[in-house]
Amino acid sequence: MFGLDETTLGIVDAPVREIKSVLAAVSLELKSDGGKVELEISLTEPTVLAVPAVVDIDPDTLNLKSRGKWITAYIELPESYPVDEIDKNTVAIAAVDNGRLAQPVLAFGPTEVGDHDGDGIPDLMVKFDRAAVQALLQPGEVELKVSGRLVDGLPFEGSDTIMVR
Repeated sequence: MFGLDETTLGIVDAPVREIKSVLAAVSLELKSDGGKVELEISLTEPTVLAVPAVVDIDPDTLNLKSRGKWITAYIELPESYPVDEIDKNTVAIAAVDNGRLAQPVLAFGPTEVGDHDGDGIPDLMVKFDRAAVQALLQPGEVELKVSGRLVDGLPFEGSDTIMVR
């Protein structure tokens, strides 16, 4: 015979990278009603938080009358996530002013790993079609959220605020 008041299964202080392979979170509940004991097991999909990215979008001021070709984003990840592990095919502008886009604007064109801001942390430069992005924007201060996945499937996201005129 054994006694069980409460059982909690979880991972404490583990980096997201170490727990991403967890397929389900397990919840155990032991109920006693008189002489009958029930064990209830629940499986739920774990919530995997996105890796926070620092995003710098150029130009800082976007003129809607401009006929330029690109909008450029520079993406930095925390030290334990090399930017060359970003799956470039998944990078997109996914939200404008916290409103998720039904059709995210995918990055395309040239990419390059460098250090745009000179802070010693590598960043990935990606390009977005300027006309496609401009079609989503109204004049004023606008927050653009860039998201994507690493080659191992782990999501990342970050945002930058630009002025639109």
